Amino acid sequence: MMNPSKATHDDSDKTVDQLINKAKELNYDALYVVNVLPKICRRSKDLRMGDFNYDEINWFFISNSMLYSQLIFIGWGIIGQTGLKRQLKTNSSIANYFRLSINKICYYELLVSKNKNKYVPKYYVPHPRPIFGITKYEKSKFISFNSEDFSKLFVY
Repeated sequence: MMNPSKATHDDSDKTVDQLINKAKELNYDALYVVNVLPKICRRSKDLRMGDFNYDEINWFFISNSMLYSQLIFIGWGIIGQTGLKRQLKTNSSIANYFRLSINKICYYELLVSKNKNKYVPKYYVPHPRPIFGITKYEKSKFISFNSEDFSKLFVY
């Protein structure tokens, strides 16, 4: 996803609860939640693009979780996609983590941004609990990722 909020391994939040429920529904025994940004921040509007600088330790954890996972759900919203685009410019090998796992990746929806700013990506995968529709995806099925999706999300 995008960044950690206040949830911990002992004290969850509603987004993590939703993903735990989805994992149970799919008969998984474990769930790893990793974020493209390691900074803990409760409100995404308090994040700055400088917070999205490439973090080698964070990507070590992301790449390892992707390597050992059976299913990878992505959902980081427009801000997370913008931050990911920034990180891809710094380290293009990030895209390889996703390319190597393309057959395991899924999401709820691939959306087109209405923002005309050239720095904002055209496509993004929404957060699983969007601000203006927090229950929108609770009953939704995952959509499988493909090479066309890859070329939309991992451009920089």
